[in-house]
Amino acid sequence: MNERVTELARRQARALRALDLLDGYLSPNDLSSLKTTPARELEAWGYESWLYTLGSRTFTHPLSSFHHQLWDWYWSIRLKIFRREPLAPDELAFLAVWFRGGGKSSNVEWCCIAEGGLVGDGFVMYVCDTEKQAKKHVLSIRDRLDSREIAHYYPGLANPRVDKHGYQVGWRQDYLATASGWGIVPVGLDQGIRGGRQRDMRFTMIVLDDIDSHEDTPAAVEKKLDLIARSILPAGTSDTLVLFPQNLIHENSVLNQILTRRSDVLSERTVSGPVSAFAELDLQLDESSTGRKWAIRSCVPVWPGMDLTDARKYLGKFGRRAFLAEYQHEFNQDKEVRVLVNYDDKVHVIRRSDFARVFGTRAVPAGWNKYAFHDWSKTKTQYHANVCGKVAVSSQNSPLPGRIFLFDLMSFEANTQADDVALRFLKSLTANTASSRDAVAWDELVKASMSRAGLERFMADTTRLIEARREVLARVIPQYVCPLLQVQNFRKLRMSHEAKTERQIYRNIYGLPFEASNPGEDGGVEWLNHYMQVDATAAHPFLPEQQGNTWMFIVVEDDKYPFPESATPDALHDSDLARFQFKHWRNRAPKLTEAGLVEYGPMKLNDDFGNGLMMLFHDHIVRAAPLTAEERREVLMPDSARLATIQELPPAEQGRAFASRDFLLARLRAAEAKEAGPRATPFVNKFSFMKKR
Repeated sequence: MNERVTELARRQARALRALDLLDGYLSPNDLSSLKTTPARELEAWGYESWLYTLGSRTFTHPLSSFHHQLWDWYWSIRLKIFRREPLAPDELAFLAVWFRGGGKSSNVEWCCIAEGGLVGDGFVMYVCDTEKQAKKHVLSIRDRLDSREIAHYYPGLANPRVDKHGYQVGWRQDYLATASGWGIVPVGLDQGIRGGRQRDMRFTMIVLDDIDSHEDTPAAVEKKLDLIARSILPAGTSDTLVLFPQNLIHENSVLNQILTRRSDVLSERTVSGPVSAFAELDLQLDESSTGRKWAIRSCVPVWPGMDLTDARKYLGKFGRRAFLAEYQHEFNQDKEVRVLVNYDDKVHVIRRSDFARVFGTRAVPAGWNKYAFHDWSKTKTQYHANVCGKVAVSSQNSPLPGRIFLFDLMSFEANTQADDVALRFLKSLTANTASSRDAVAWDELVKASMSRAGLERFMADTTRLIEARREVLARVIPQYVCPLLQVQNFRKLRMSHEAKTERQIYRNIYGLPFEASNPGEDGGVEWLNHYMQVDATAAHPFLPEQQGNTWMFIVVEDDKYPFPESATPDALHDSDLARFQFKHWRNRAPKLTEAGLVEYGPMKLNDDFGNGLMMLFHDHIVRAAPLTAEERREVLMPDSARLATIQELPPAEQGRAFASRDFLLARLRAAEAKEAGPRATPFVNKFSFMKKR
């Protein structure tokens, strides 16, 4: 037999054969109808010999490493089940994220047949996007069972089940049942699981194949995930195996959401891939007289069994974008559907320590222009949240002038009250009040104000009590907030225009002067994309180990820099949620109508932080603070006369350097006074370096 069969596979297969008769799992009388002696001997050689013998017309090329991953998983799982050994949660599901033409469906269909051969009375549900697709796979399996090899080794699988009257129970496209007790049913997500169960049997294997479609909208993807989680998977048992073979199709597909853990469905699993079709690929655009078309100039396939002719036909028929998605799992060609097309998490996100290394402080300098946004919402779901954040622009005399920084990005749970949002915002400004006396924490200030008022002792009505509390706070908190905003140089605070009640609470009770803002459907998006442009040829200003320079950065705490593995949006908060939304905010697809192509703006999904930024950027208010007169003079100084340079000199040389600096400063002030004209404040030149005429 095949020399490449491993000793481990042989031992597993022998154990399967020996365990057939253990614990009454199969009676000797059942063996003749289930499988023959040659079948048990074939199993002893392992899955490779089993496949090449029974599926000689399918497996015409050696298995690749990713094929072995699937069969090693399946064969070892079946061995453990025969031994009655417990299975780990991640052993029950397998994601085969392979390229188009990688043998996904063929291998999985043979896994279904192996279920009938090794288990005997297994029951499989084959699930596809449509019932028609699922029936096609079941018919393919039936054709494989009609082979001479299956009849020789597994007569029980090659013959349909018959009832006591001699009629066939199932040998058709909507239900396949064999004499050995094994069965398979096709299920389409478009029709549901109706008719799936037979004779009160529970499924031993569930296959999810061809689930995604290019035309799926976010709502359609969400519906499919819900059907899989609530209807399909619960039809199995605690030991039901789940196979999901598919390429990623597009970035928002069901499989990609499961793979990247944006969905928590099948969170315990074994993964093979993503496996691309080509280790090396060079596509060439041919613009000859016959027309414009893409062609494969050179390539190195990862598996010799891949049909290059079919790949070339697919490229010529569906184009480069679809080809790269189907064969290479590349979605950069789908970039234009993103609202923030230039956002790159690896470039735009920096740590507080990175910020401090360049600017000398972890906190954003007080003199920089700052702005705040707040997109109000009562919900916290997978697609919407109540968020706020701050934007700062580095001053013109800083090491990196004019750069934009997003910081203190916050999100809130569902039904969070405006009072709680306001207090968290105040705490992000400073931990304590800026009192002339001893500093007081914001929570303590609120508690002390309520204690002095003693409202709860005199009021039983809840609504009136809340109103009275706010009246007390309105007399206390604003006097601390207004000077604080001025010291930190906040220029504008903007929020959702429709949240009038919440805006009044912020302004009147907490002294936060939020203004209503309505940027429209896409106001400010063009500016955001402009500021997020990345120059891949330039060094990163904060991360010296990588390339990529840009004008906008997200500053996160050091422990928040790695993006969480479980990226389910409803479980993400603050900067994690902002990063997720920036990457997954999408435009609605344009539609072709009788009037022509109608373009649509951003979707109302994953748009909360983006909407907040739109409030600030749609009318160009975000800009660096102008230099003060003193800062302007420092910029005009030669390097040798600048304060930082002088402070580095030896003490003995600093006196002469400061005298030279004072002389130059006097000249600059004299020039300023002359430029200001006679209405300016008279200037006295104490150095008298300009001779009178």
